[in-house]
Parts: sequence; structure tokens; C-alpha cells
Amino acid sequence: MSSQQGKLPSTAELERFVKEKTALSFWTMDGKEHKGTLRWFDENTFGLLLDEKQSKKQITLLRHAVIGYGPGAAPI
Repeated sequence: MSSQQGKLPSTAELERFVKEKTALSFWTMDGKEHKGTLRWFDENTFGLLLDEKQSKKQITLLRHAVIGYGPGAAPI
């Protein structure tokens, strides 16, 4: 289990993820996993470009709905 799983990323980590286009997985309260690249964030939301083959779908996740995150395309 990752030490990052179950906590929210710091602002510095988020800025690095955006700059480096790191592949991430976000887990939400509804039990779903969302894989993709963090494109932007603010105090209430995360903008994620999903990793769905050739579909470049973007979604917005509310911070209060995110229960954990992890780098990489596979669940941690």
C-alpha cells in the first residue's frame, strides 16, 4: 500500500504532477477509480484528462469527493 493512498496531495505535489504530466489514479467516495493526467486544480476541484485509449475526455472531480490518489496508471 502506498503511503500516499488515503490522503490528499499537497499543493507542491499537485503543481509537480501538472508540470510533469504524471499519470495518476484518483479514488472517489463512490468507489470509482479515475485514471489520467492532472491538467489543473484549485481549492475545490481537480481537472483530469482521462486515460481512455484514444478518447481524450476531461472531467472535474470535487476535492471533497476524492478519498485518495496515487501516481501511475495502475491501482496502488
